[in-house]
Amino acid sequence: MSKVSIPAGEILWRTRGRNWEYCFLLTPGIDRGSWWRFYREVKAELNLSPSGDQAVGKIKDRAGNEHIYLASIYLDSKLIDAAGRETEQFVVWFPTHGNFPEAGVPENLARAWSGHFASIINSKELTNLTDHDEAGADTIFKSLLEKTSVNDAEISTPISSNYRMIDVYHQLDGDLVLVRKKKRTIITPVILLFVFGTLLTYFLMMYFGN
Repeated sequence: MSKVSIPAGEILWRTRGRNWEYCFLLTPGIDRGSWWRFYREVKAELNLSPSGDQAVGKIKDRAGNEHIYLASIYLDSKLIDAAGRETEQFVVWFPTHGNFPEAGVPENLARAWSGHFASIINSKELTNLTDHDEAGADTIFKSLLEKTSVNDAEISTPISSNYRMIDVYHQLDGDLVLVRKKKRTIITPVILLFVFGTLLTYFLMMYFGN
């Protein structure tokens, strides 16, 4: 087993709890707007299973700066929601220094990361939380994380230097510009008939009036 240190500020983590639905507990400090589209684009490239899957890719922020990332996913059979469903753990690491450690990356980052924070996820505060509560799961999680006074997660896991690359063009929110179609003026047969009738009446009155 080896250890790799990963700051929470470099992580995008989407998960759910027993009584609250999926949300992003952590988001990285990269100006991308909404992370929902990125999640869907990356998830489509990964295989969700109990054994997990992960791959490396790149994105650009709104300023055009490129960021490498390691995206990982696995089906968590230990974290069960109130309906008895297993949980999808989706974790993406964006190393601040632009690259991963020379030693490699965790063989399954999603499993290692979610396992590292299992005690917080299973805490009374998050276990009893529902979607109807005022405070969101992300707010409570960050509050509990601050209480631990630990900014970096020391992940103990087998390390791999082999990773699959994915080539995905990730759209920014600003890439999708809604262009309204110009409204066309449609003259219906009824309007045409009315105009024709009015003109015909006018000419008949002029003709017979003389």
